[in-house]
Parts: sequence; structure tokens; C-alpha cells
Amino acid sequence: MKTSRDIDKLSIVKAIVSPKLPVELAKKFAEIVDFRNRLAHGKRFGEQSLMSFDETALTLDDVLNYV
Repeated sequence: MKTSRDIDKLSIVKAIVSPKLPVELAKKFAEIVDFRNRLAHGKRFGEQSLMSFDETALTLDDVLNYV
């Protein structure tokens, strides 16, 4: 993180939070972030996520509860 303003970048949040998560939860969180980036950049890179909406919501809830 270069400045406190960089915390608004999801990649920075991922870098801070992921090392503190269990491995499987960190992998799911990474998949969500990667898919978000794919959508945000016009589907130009990355792969389609196979996670359902419910699984995505539960994973994000687990991440927040763990942190």
C-alpha cells in the first residue's frame, strides 16, 4: 500500500486480508476478486466464475466474519 488512499483498491484489500484467511477461503475470495476484475474490465481477460450467487455471498460473509 502506497498511501492510505490505496485501501480503496480491491487488490490491496485482497493482499492485506488473504494471508490471514484459511487457504480454501483465500482461494474462494481470490476467485471472487478475479471475476469482479473480469467484469469490471469488459470480460477481456480471466475466466468465468463457476461460483453461484449464494456461494459468493456466503464466501464474502465468511471473509468478513473471519477478519
